[in-house]
Amino acid sequence: MPAKNKKWKNPKPCQHRNRKRNCRGMCRQCYTSWLREVNLDYRKNQDENKAKYYRKNRKKLLSLAKKRAKTLHGKRIKSNAQLRHKFGIDLDGYNKRKRKQKNRCKICGRRNQRKTRLHVDHNHKTGKIRGLLCFECNAGLGKFMDDPILMLRAILYLLLEGEI
Repeated sequence: MPAKNKKWKNPKPCQHRNRKRNCRGMCRQCYTSWLREVNLDYRKNQDENKAKYYRKNRKKLLSLAKKRAKTLHGKRIKSNAQLRHKFGIDLDGYNKRKRKQKNRCKICGRRNQRKTRLHVDHNHKTGKIRGLLCFECNAGLGKFMDDPILMLRAILYLLLEGEI
C-alpha cells in the first residue's frame, strides 16, 4: 500500500502487473504520469534540467544525432516522420502505393529517374493523396497550380500552335 502524504493525494494502484515496482508501488511509467498530475513543478523542473543538460552537452548531442541520421535506420525514421507529418501516412503506406503503381509515376508511367523517392501528390484543399509522381510531373502540376482548366489551355495551345 502506498505511503500517505498530506501534500499529494494517493495514487491509483498500478495496473501493470508484470512490470517492476518502483516508488509508491507503481511502475516507472505510472509513477511519472501520476507525479505530473499532482506536482505541477515536476514538469517545469524536468524541462529546466533537460535544457541545462543540452546546453552543457550540445556538441556531443549534435554529433551523435548526425551520426544516427546517416545510418539506414535513422534515414527510415526521418522519412517515416516526414510522411506522417505532411501526408498522414507512414513508410509502409508509401511502399504499398509504390508497389501498387509498380514503382512508376502515375502520370507519365516512367520509372523514377532520380535517386530520390517518388513524390507524394495530394489535393491541397482536402489533403487526400492522389498518387506518387516523378519529380518532373510533380513540378509540372505545381507550375500549373493544380488547375485542370489551365492545363487544358496549355494542351490546346500546344495543339493549335502545331508543337505536337
